Amino acid sequence: MNRKDSTASKATLAKLLEIKPNLFQDANSFWRLLLTDYWMSGRAFAVWDGTALYHIPETEVKVYSGSNNIVEYYMFGDRRLSTDEVIFIKDNSYTHGVGASAISANSRYKAAENDIIRKDKLSSFKERYLDNGTMLGLILESESVLSKSFKDKLLDTINVNFNTKNGKFMNSAIILDAGLKAKNTAQIDMGQLGINEDKKAHNEAICT
Repeated sequence: MNRKDSTASKATLAKLLEIKPNLFQDANSFWRLLLTDYWMSGRAFAVWDGTALYHIPETEVKVYSGSNNIVEYYMFGDRRLSTDEVIFIKDNSYTHGVGASAISANSRYKAAENDIIRKDKLSSFKERYLDNGTMLGLILESESVLSKSFKDKLLDTINVNFNTKNGKFMNSAIILDAGLKAKNTAQIDMGQLGINEDKKAHNEAICT
């Protein structure tokens, strides 16, 4: 690509962007490559040689900036490209990444993928929580020494009558004797599982 110092007219620019950016590609192929890089990495690059536009793979481009964090030049393989030769497209989302700057970016696709994975894990946890009839932390204290058979029978009674599977959890009562005292050790309650809040946060994370 031998760059020529020239300015494209509006008609030429429209043809490059909408019909045929170069001799080897149509606009559809050109934009699909750019958008693929953009969604997968948060950045996309095209080279202008004075007469045509060419996509260059994001993975093969290095961006160099000065102390002011403004782009000074690009390296495409062993070829140095000036800022006049390269069109640099970068996602402006800073929400999901660490170290984002004027030259780096974060994949919007990866951000969405990570949020979907976390949502699935949370949903799986909640499903297991309900399916297993899990109880929030509960300790029964007694000053008396209880026999193993009594303790086993009491635990079986609680597991049967105080879980989510049979619908008695939160609505049943238990009578404690033999000096037993109930102590709640849970740090959360059922309302804090926050299904609706999770959905809202999940949607916001993907869209920002």
